[in-house]
Amino acid sequence: MSEARKTLILRGTVLTCSGDPAHETAAFRLIEDGALVVESRRIVEVESWSDLKTERTMNVTVVDHRPGLIVPGFV
Repeated sequence: MSEARKTLILRGTVLTCSGDPAHETAAFRLIEDGALVVESRRIVEVESWSDLKTERTMNVTVVDHRPGLIVPGFV
């Protein structure tokens, strides 16, 4: 029997790193009002809150951490 897909959205300032910050200044991405979407304990999407599809936020738990910082590697 497969586990039901559970979705959680964390809202706050999101900081992501996609490379080596010692060699690449563009490695960091800071989203002031961001959303981290977690499905079945896996990060599936990182967007700005305004870019997140409205239907994506329906019938899911949204945890508002504003003005806190969310760093996906430490979730």
